[in-house]
Amino acid sequence: MSGEVTGPTDDGGTADDAVAGESGVTTEAARTEAGRVEVRVHRRGGSAFEPVTVLGGMPTTVKPPPVGRQGNYAGAVTRLVAFAVDVGATWGIFTLTLAGISFAVQLVTGTTLNLSSRPLLTTVAYAVWGFVYFAYQWALGGKTIGMAILGIRVVAADGLPASPRQAILRTLFFPLSFLLFGLGFLGILLNKDRHALHDRLARTVVVYSWDARAARLRWLARQEPTAAR
Repeated sequence: MSGEVTGPTDDGGTADDAVAGESGVTTEAARTEAGRVEVRVHRRGGSAFEPVTVLGGMPTTVKPPPVGRQGNYAGAVTRLVAFAVDVGATWGIFTLTLAGISFAVQLVTGTTLNLSSRPLLTTVAYAVWGFVYFAYQWALGGKTIGMAILGIRVVAADGLPASPRQAILRTLFFPLSFLLFGLGFLGILLNKDRHALHDRLARTVVVYSWDARAARLRWLARQEPTAAR
């Protein structure tokens, strides 16, 4: 497909025009500081860059930018590593909290509080803490500590931010995927939308939220002034 964009004359002006083409095709043109015209042709569901004739300038072909994974459904490996990080975080915070409570009780009363001798109480306390850990973070921003590190987040099935109700339901249904001999996680491997059982019940999905390639380009852009010096 070749399109024609009405750009600026050669007097050093700036073009910002966008022309909508057929079948959801959009063409954007802009003149850089060096006077070079860059043209971007977008297609619905992707992007393409093709030769475009620009009035007042020479035909030019612009290479496509690197496509990141932002917005795509997160894969099984990424989600597994994020969950492993969260397990370590919940256990570490819980252990430190128990140690702090034991130390405070011993400091105030002079007696030693041995919670390891009360496994039922410790298990219930850890379950409550785990619920708060996941439900609160999913309701607050859609991602836990592990998910933030791996660059993924929980959103509603329609792409909107997950509601507090969905965050609570997802946390409540999460153990079901384990109780069914792990079969609840097969959807991450088999389904196109990578729904686990708790995702389907809560009507949520997990997507990539951090575009590593875009971050790399931003970092390189910040280095250009330094290199120029």
